[in-house]
Amino acid sequence: MRVAPRLLSHLLPRALMPAAVRALPRRVARVAARRGGYELGAAVQRFSRDLAALRDQDGVVDLVLDGLCATLALSGIAFLALPEGPDEPILRVVEAGDLRARGHYATASGQREVLRGLARLDAVALGAPAAPLMLDPWPGCAALTSIGNSGAGEGLALLIIGRKRTGAALRRNDRALLVTVAHQAATALANARLVAGLQTSLAQVRISTTQLVEARAEQRLLLRELVDAEERQRAALAHDLHDDALQEVLYLIRHARLCIELAQHAERTAVVRARVDEMPQGGLGGGAAQDGSRAFGAGAGRLTQELRHIAERAELAEQRLRALYQGLYPALLPALGLPAALEELGRELSISGDVSIEADCTAEAREAALGLDGEAALHVYRIAQEALRNADKHAAARTATLRLTLAAAIPPIRPTRPSWHLDARRVLLLEVEDDGRGIALPIDYAALLRQGHLGLAGMRERAERLGGGLAFAARPEGGTRVALLLPLADVAVERAASGARELHL
Repeated sequence: MRVAPRLLSHLLPRALMPAAVRALPRRVARVAARRGGYELGAAVQRFSRDLAALRDQDGVVDLVLDGLCATLALSGIAFLALPEGPDEPILRVVEAGDLRARGHYATASGQREVLRGLARLDAVALGAPAAPLMLDPWPGCAALTSIGNSGAGEGLALLIIGRKRTGAALRRNDRALLVTVAHQAATALANARLVAGLQTSLAQVRISTTQLVEARAEQRLLLRELVDAEERQRAALAHDLHDDALQEVLYLIRHARLCIELAQHAERTAVVRARVDEMPQGGLGGGAAQDGSRAFGAGAGRLTQELRHIAERAELAEQRLRALYQGLYPALLPALGLPAALEELGRELSISGDVSIEADCTAEAREAALGLDGEAALHVYRIAQEALRNADKHAAARTATLRLTLAAAIPPIRPTRPSWHLDARRVLLLEVEDDGRGIALPIDYAALLRQGHLGLAGMRERAERLGGGLAFAARPEGGTRVALLLPLADVAVERAASGARELHL
C-alpha cells in the first residue's frame, strides 16, 4: 500500500522518519514541476495578479514567456509582435531578431524552425476570432496562441508554444491556461500601450512647457535688451541733437536777430537821409537822392520783416528740438529729480501735442520720489512718458492727468502680481488717466511684440525691473487709467515721512 508523504508525516514523528522519506515531498514537487504539474486556478490567479501590476510592454512579454515556460514545463516558447495583424507576406519575411524567445526557441536552430513554420502558416485561419488557439501548426510546435484582436485595432501578437519537456501533448488545463493567459496578456499589453502613450504625451507636454518657458524667458531677455538698446539710442540721439542740430539752430537765431538789428539800423539811416534831402539846401540833386533814400528805406523795411519771419521760425524749430531732446533724454531728471521732470514732461507734451496735460505731485510723494536712484526714476519717467504719448497719438485724448502720490491705501486697481500684500505707506503710486477712445483689454503682449509694438511691453518690463506692478483699466466715463505701484525702500519712506512732518510743523 502506498502512503502519501504528508499522511506519513502525521503518522510518524519526523525524527523517526528515514532521510529518504523526509526528502520525498521535495522530489515529488520537482517531478511535478518537470512534468508540468500545477493547479489551474492558482496559476490563473498568479498570472492575473502579476500582469495587473505591470505597466510596460517588455515586462508583460517577459512575464508571459517566463511564467508559461516554467508552469507548463515547455522546451521552448517565443513571442512575435504583429502590429498590423496577420499577413502572409509579413510572416514570410520575419527575422530571428523579431522574436523574443526562451528555451530551445532562443537558440539558432530553434529560431530557424520557428521561421520556417511561420512562413507556411495560413494567416486567414490564424486571425479568425473563433480560433484563439491553433494546435500542432507544424512539427515540433505544440500550439500557436493569438494575443489581441487585430479586427478591433489592438494589433496582434503570437505565442509560439514548443513541446513539453516530457514530450507529452498539451492537456485540457494547459490549453485553458494558454487561452486565459493570452487574454490577460492582451489586456495588460493594451494597458501598457495606454500608459506608454500617456507617458509620451506627458513627456511631450513637459518638453513643450519647457520650450514655452525658455521661449518666454528668451522673449523677456530680448525685450530687456531692446529696452536697454532703446535707452542707449535715446541718449546718443539726444547728445547729437544737443551738440549739433540745436546748436546750429541757436546760431541761426542769433545771426537772424543780428541781421534784424542791422536792417533796422539801415532803415533808420535811410529815413534820416530822406529827410535831409527834403531840406532846401539839398541842391538840384535833392529829388533824386530823396527818391533813392525812400527806396532804400522800403527795401530795408521788407528785409526786416523777412528776417523777423526767419527768426520766429528758427525759434519754433528750437522749441521743437528742445522738446524732442527733452523726450529723448530728460535733462531735468538728474538735475531736479523725478517730480520736476514729470511736470516738465506734461508741459512739453501739452505744447507739442494735441492733448492738454495736468500734472500733480503731492508733497509726500515728491519727497519719496527724490529718494529713488537714477535708474528707477528713469524707468518711472519712461512709463509716464509712454502712457501720455499713447493718450495723445493712439487714444486721441483731449485731456490727460498725471498724478504722483504716496498711496494711503491699496488702490482699487489690481497690480500685475495679485499675490502681493502691499504696505500702503510703502507704495508710490503713479497714475495716468485720459479721456480717449480707450484700449482693448486684456492686453495681449505677445501679439503686440509679434507686430513690432514695443511700447506697452516695454512699460511692463520697466515696471517689473522696479519690482512694481503695472495695471491698465477702463474708466467708467471713457478713456484709460494706467497705474504703476512701486514699493519704496525704507530710506525713501522715512524721508517722505520726515518731509511731511516738516510741512505740518
